[in-house]
Amino acid sequence: MLKLSTRSSYGVRAVFDLAHRQGDTPVRLAAIAERQKIPRSYLQQIFARLRKSGIVKAIRGPKGGFRLGRSAEEIRIGDVVRALEGDFKPLLCTMPENYGPDCHVVEGCVSRIVCQKLDGQLNKILDSSTLAELCSEAERLTSLKGATS
Repeated sequence: MLKLSTRSSYGVRAVFDLAHRQGDTPVRLAAIAERQKIPRSYLQQIFARLRKSGIVKAIRGPKGGFRLGRSAEEIRIGDVVRALEGDFKPLLCTMPENYGPDCHVVEGCVSRIVCQKLDGQLNKILDSSTLAELCSEAERLTSLKGATS
């Protein structure tokens, strides 16, 4: 089963929280950490990477915190994952001795076709989903939950 790293999972959750709660005032990192059950020190490291990539920006001062660096409509989930993990590595490799930046072009690698298809689909999925879409979906799920209660 394919799964996101803990860093990416925390990063997506934290940026979603920021997008979902962002208003006129910046959102404090401690509040995100508490709501999302993410260790604050780890979240600081994640936000340092997200800030460097322009996904979030820090607001200093007593009423400081974080805001999105771009609109939620412009931030793709793939942007967040790449900011935290770097470029995606091939998902499958049956020849670990050949694993490297050119893994998919090694002649004779029978899994190369599968790797290319998986990588292509993963990139499509992550790059077709935005923070704004996640926020809309969360609101839809919340309203459905409220309607069934």
